[in-house]
Amino acid sequence: MIFEHGVGPKLAAHHLARDGREGLYAFARFAPDVVVTDIRMPHVSGLEMARTIRSMRADIPIIVSSAFDDSDYLKQAIDLGITRYACKPLDIDELVRGLAECGETVKHRRELLAQRHLSETVLHSLPYPAMLLARADRRIVLANKAAMDLGLLAGGRDEAGFGHAWGEQDLMNLESQAGRQERGPAQFFGHAAFGRVWNVTLAMAGPGLVFVSAADVTRDIELERALRQAEATYRTIFENAVEGIFQTTPDGRILKANAAMARIFGYGSTPEMVEALGGNLEAAYLDPGERRRFIGELQENGAVTGFECQIRKKGGDVAWVSISARAVRDENGAVACLEGLTEDVTEIKRRELELKKRATHDELTGLPNRNFFRTEAEHMLAQAKRTQTPLAMLYIDLDDFKDVNDHFGHQAGDEVLREIAGRLTGRLRKSDFLARIGGDEFFAVLWNMESHDMALAVARGIIEDVHRPCLEKDRACLVGASVGVSLYPDDGDSVEDLVKKADQAMYQAKRLGKNVCQAFAETGG
Repeated sequence: MIFEHGVGPKLAAHHLARDGREGLYAFARFAPDVVVTDIRMPHVSGLEMARTIRSMRADIPIIVSSAFDDSDYLKQAIDLGITRYACKPLDIDELVRGLAECGETVKHRRELLAQRHLSETVLHSLPYPAMLLARADRRIVLANKAAMDLGLLAGGRDEAGFGHAWGEQDLMNLESQAGRQERGPAQFFGHAAFGRVWNVTLAMAGPGLVFVSAADVTRDIELERALRQAEATYRTIFENAVEGIFQTTPDGRILKANAAMARIFGYGSTPEMVEALGGNLEAAYLDPGERRRFIGELQENGAVTGFECQIRKKGGDVAWVSISARAVRDENGAVACLEGLTEDVTEIKRRELELKKRATHDELTGLPNRNFFRTEAEHMLAQAKRTQTPLAMLYIDLDDFKDVNDHFGHQAGDEVLREIAGRLTGRLRKSDFLARIGGDEFFAVLWNMESHDMALAVARGIIEDVHRPCLEKDRACLVGASVGVSLYPDDGDSVEDLVKKADQAMYQAKRLGKNVCQAFAETGG
């Protein structure tokens, strides 16, 4: 580089060389922004030096100075792409202007390089495929790592990828909009490429360039499809389930209920049920206390399984239901709603009660059987001990019942037993207890019997009731009764003792004749 005529002091920094050889050394060492050289120099000419510099940095501005008559050199300079040509003798002001113009060119090029570097940095930082395409042939100018991982490399063409998400008309529309500074990028949804599904964004990135980015939405589409399927499945279950499905607020306000729920409650449709109950399931509970107990269990455990209670259906009928529910909590942990299932278990409860009754009651008369008698007698005796209340036990054995079976048949005998059971039940109070413990044997526990006389008075009334004729198909069947009486606490303090002594008193009564009652205290036992 050769600086003469006082130009150097006007530059920020400059380096001088006496010939082309030193000029190349200085260029390699200092990497200047602009080169100014004479054409004719010893060792290496200015043009040779410029040619070498151009091979090293093709874009550097080079100013050549020479006389006008150097036509051959001028032609070579033009072929080399010399930036400016300064004629000798040099016009310093013109040279300074040339240097200033070259400086602006360098500055502009640096700004473009910085902007490109920033764009490349942003492009490569994107986690999804992104690239710049040449507008004309969709050749890839620049691609980030995510795009290169798909095989989209700079210099290649986007033959089967995102470039086919749009058509030529789309590009023309986008260019037109960009020219009018109208709306932003164009988007193309659900584009299939590379075995995945993408949402492609398209934007003009300068003359002849198109910016393309693609978001992989395959998983989102799969999740959305799965969600739609789950919702459809839920709707199918909700609408067709045999069980009642519900969702309510914690205080019972109905949010959702299916048709089965309405049917269980006796209504023709969900809206009818909601309107009839005032929008609140709490109104259907037969016992409001059951609702409170249900909510208490739910709050304590977070879920309830098989909670059984009674509800009042449309028209006033009562039904048993089994409720299984869970509490759905919000982000703060508070109960947002309750959701669950309701089953009508009325028939199941009826069968359970029937089986229980068969286990504890006599099928013929409906009275408690021997097993139930033992349980209830123990319970009544324990209560009598706690409250210091006397009670009596009556052992009732029918007289001449065998004759009824022998003369009129067992069917007539069954009718007589049912009739006698009804008469005995009518004779006793609600606080008393009556059981059939054998074929023609009954046992009664009388509450608050303060003396043998009181108990014997009841026994005599029983004998009178039993001895009345029983009509069976217009035929009179006549039976009697022998009754033995024991008293708590006089005759014992256990059910076993009291039963045994009532039994002894009853056999004493039979020995005395039919239709007789006898207290244990009178037997001398």
